Amino acid sequence: MFKNEELSKRINHYLVNTSEYVEKILALILILGVLGGIILLFQDLSNFGGDTPYDQFKNFVSYVLILVIALELCEMLLNRKPGTIIEIFFLAITRKLLVYSNETFELVLGAIALAGVFAIRKYLFIEDFEPADTVVVGGCTLVKDANTIAGVDILSHENQDITLNQLLHRIAKDEGRKLQQDSSFSIGGAEITVLEMYGNTVTRVKIKKLNNH
Repeated sequence: MFKNEELSKRINHYLVNTSEYVEKILALILILGVLGGIILLFQDLSNFGGDTPYDQFKNFVSYVLILVIALELCEMLLNRKPGTIIEIFFLAITRKLLVYSNETFELVLGAIALAGVFAIRKYLFIEDFEPADTVVVGGCTLVKDANTIAGVDILSHENQDITLNQLLHRIAKDEGRKLQQDSSFSIGGAEITVLEMYGNTVTRVKIKKLNNH
């Protein structure tokens, strides 16, 4: 049973790492595509003119917005910022309105869609983590970042540029305890529990804010 759990954790670990590498490769492909698109854009500019300059300019604007959307997708893959998807929606709707909307009802629907995106951004979207009683973070999270995410004050008068994995190893050594899954430590008004380990490395922890702090 233990071997099966260890094997499952290793497989999950490799799959997560593989997915991150694939995302970076896709982001690189997007960047290369955008660079190639910019070259083609300059070639189109050299041929700008003709009998239908309005149509050419409309296609030009559409092309530029497609490149910008591709860059936003690249940023989302690299940084995993939830706010990026809002920007992508905004750009996609804007492109539709500026380039492909010819009828009045299409403009009205586009305006309503933009208003909906702005409403989501203002009232429903959370850009920063709010302090919570319990949060789950990776063991490689810096202590200073964990303090912000969980709303706690771990190592308030010490160096906070260490990871939770390093901190837990240090505390376990000081207390003469063996660091293992489900181990719990109280520090800085928080209870830190090891949820997952890979070998001797803490990969996932739960931080619970204590009410008495």
